[in-house]
Amino acid sequence: MKTVKLLWVLVAVLFLMSCAASQFGWPGEEDREERPGGMPEYAEDFDPETLNETEPEILPPVTEEAETAAEALQLPAGEAPDTSDTETRMVPGYRIQLYAGKDEMSARELKKKAIMRFEENVYLIFEAPFWKIQVGDFENRRDADEMLAQLLRNWPESDTPWVVPTQIVQKRASEHIY
Repeated sequence: MKTVKLLWVLVAVLFLMSCAASQFGWPGEEDREERPGGMPEYAEDFDPETLNETEPEILPPVTEEAETAAEALQLPAGEAPDTSDTETRMVPGYRIQLYAGKDEMSARELKKKAIMRFEENVYLIFEAPFWKIQVGDFENRRDADEMLAQLLRNWPESDTPWVVPTQIVQKRASEHIY
């Protein structure tokens, strides 16, 4: 019984010594490092009212549906959508996925190559943590499979592309009522 009490006292003493020793790990005022440019880590006399900054612009929240539609309607640089006599909407369909990976630069390079090679729309999509390159807007699987077979014949250097079900952009003529 004496050894158990002695063991508990020893543990308590070691615990108290370790707590007391940890106070030496905190930097004091004289040890405080300065940031690059000579600015201290914080300034106690800082007054935000003295800043001459412009107010930030607060944008309205973006809904998930609007974000998905905006991603799907990505156009090549410099092109504006032609909305004169067509209406676009998102419908279930298929695309051919050329790339799915975490490297943004590889995805952007592949998109440039795909735009030069295909007449179909090319999409760069980010779904965390993956960057995806998708080609085409196919309403049925048969059309997507035909394009995939053509792609495999004409672009053998691509990493095995595959058909993915997704939401596609469907254009249809607007109905004008006069």
